Amino acid sequence: MDASSSTAQNPPTMRIVFVSAEFEPLAKVGGLADVAGSLSRFLAKIGHEVTVVLPRYGSIPAAIPEGATARGEVALRFGGVDRTARLLEVVQEGVRVLLLDEPSLYDRPGIYGEEGNDYPDIAQRFAFLSRAAIEACESLSLEPDVLHVHDWQTALVPLYRRSLGRLPRTAVVLTLHNLAYQGVFGRGLAHDLDLPDALLGELAAGRGEQINFLKGGILLSTLLNTVSPTYAREILGEGGAGLDGALRARGTDLRGILNGIDPSRWNPKEDPALNAPYGSDDPSGKRKCKNRLQRDLGLAVDRDTPVFAAIGRLDPQKGFDLVAKVAPYLLDRGAEIVLLGGSGSPETIAPLREAAAGRPDRAAIRVAHDDALARQIYAGADFFLMPSRFEPCGLGQMIALRYGTIPIVRATGGLADTIVDAGEDPDRGNGFLFREFTAEAFQDALDRALTAFEKKARFGRLVTRALGADFSWERSAKAYVELYEEAIRRERKE
Repeated sequence: MDASSSTAQNPPTMRIVFVSAEFEPLAKVGGLADVAGSLSRFLAKIGHEVTVVLPRYGSIPAAIPEGATARGEVALRFGGVDRTARLLEVVQEGVRVLLLDEPSLYDRPGIYGEEGNDYPDIAQRFAFLSRAAIEACESLSLEPDVLHVHDWQTALVPLYRRSLGRLPRTAVVLTLHNLAYQGVFGRGLAHDLDLPDALLGELAAGRGEQINFLKGGILLSTLLNTVSPTYAREILGEGGAGLDGALRARGTDLRGILNGIDPSRWNPKEDPALNAPYGSDDPSGKRKCKNRLQRDLGLAVDRDTPVFAAIGRLDPQKGFDLVAKVAPYLLDRGAEIVLLGGSGSPETIAPLREAAAGRPDRAAIRVAHDDALARQIYAGADFFLMPSRFEPCGLGQMIALRYGTIPIVRATGGLADTIVDAGEDPDRGNGFLFREFTAEAFQDALDRALTAFEKKARFGRLVTRALGADFSWERSAKAYVELYEEAIRRERKE
C-alpha cells in the first residue's frame, strides 16, 4: 500500500514538521540526509502528516523547483535586512517538502561550503532556515504537533519559537546526530541573527565570548534524542564534546533511538548498480559482484582473495588513520583493499595513498562522491572496515550487512549496538569487534576475520546471517512516535 492510500484510510494521528539542512534525495552530504529522508517517508507511510522544510540549494536540480507548486512566501526582516523566501512544494513519496527559496543565501553549489571551507555566512544561512521554518508553519496554517529539528543547523528553532511566542502548542524534538559539529560562532554575531539578549545565556560558550547553536537547542527543546542507545550514554561523559554538562542538566529528557535504513533503497536483489542480484535465499550473485569490482578497479580477480573495503569521509573520526596503519599488513597477508571517500583532508588521504603505493593490483583508492560505485563496493567486498574513534550510529555497517559484507568495527556508539562479535557469539555474530582505538587491537580483529574467511562453510553461514539482518525503520519509527507523543504531553502539560 502506498503512502497516499494508507493516509486516506487512516487519518493522520500527528502533524510532524522536519526542519533539516539535508534530505535525501534532494540534498545530501552525509547520514543526516538518509535519516531525514527515510524516517520522514516511513512516518508518512504509517499515516502521519509529514512536512520537511529544506533550503532550495543551488545543487538541487532546476527541474525540481520549476515543477513545484508555489505556496506563497515568507517575508521578514532578519538581522537588519529585509529577506523574502518563496515556498515551493514538492511531494516525495507521501512527504511534503517545502523548499525555502532565498537565492542570496542558498543558491550556491554547496550545502555548507566549497572545497573544504564553510561559507562565511553559514551561521546566517541556517539561523534564517530556523526562523523562516516557524514563519512558514504559521503562514501555511500547518499547526504542527511536533517540530523535529536536526543538529546545530536547525537547533535555533526552539529559541526563535520561544522568543517570538509562536506555535505555543507545538513540541520541539531535537535529534543529535553528531556532537562533533555544534555551530559555534562569535558572540558579536548574535545581533545579526536576531537572537534575544534574554536567551543568550543558553547559547553562551567559550567564557561567554561565543554562542553555541547546539547548546541552545539542547537546553530549550522539549525532548532530545541521539541516534543510538550507546551514544546517548557516551555523550553524558567523555563523549560529550564539551556539552556533557548541558546534557546532564536535561536529566532524563535524552533518549537513544537507533537509526534504521530503508530496505527498498538498499536491496541487493533489486539494486540496478549491481551486475548480479542476490539475497539470503540465493547469495551466489555476490561472487559475480566481487569479480566485477575487482576487474573494474584493476585488482587481481580471485574469489579466494579477501577484499576489505571502507566507505565514508576520509577523516580521523572514521578511523582512516588506523586503516592507513594496518593497510601494509593486510596487503602482506594477500588481501585487497578498496577505499571510497567523498571528501577528506590531505593529512588523512596522503598516508592512505602511500600505503597503497606500488600495489595497484591490490589496493584502490577513490576520492569522489559515487553512489553506484559505493553500492558495487558494498556488494563486492567481503569485509567492511569501520574503525571509528566515535560513531553516533553509523549506517555503513547496516548497509554492509544488507549486502552480506561482514563489518569489522570498533565497539563504540551505534556500532556497539548493531554488531555482535562472531567469535564471542557464533550463533548470533554478524561481524568482528575491537575496543581499544589502536592499530594492534584493530589488527587482532582483522586476523580473526581472515581466519574466518579461510573456513569457507563457516564464512558462508556468516554471510547468510548478515543478509538476513533487519535494520529497517519499523522499530525505530515506533520509538520516534512514542518520543513525539511524550513531547506533546510535556509541552501541553497533559
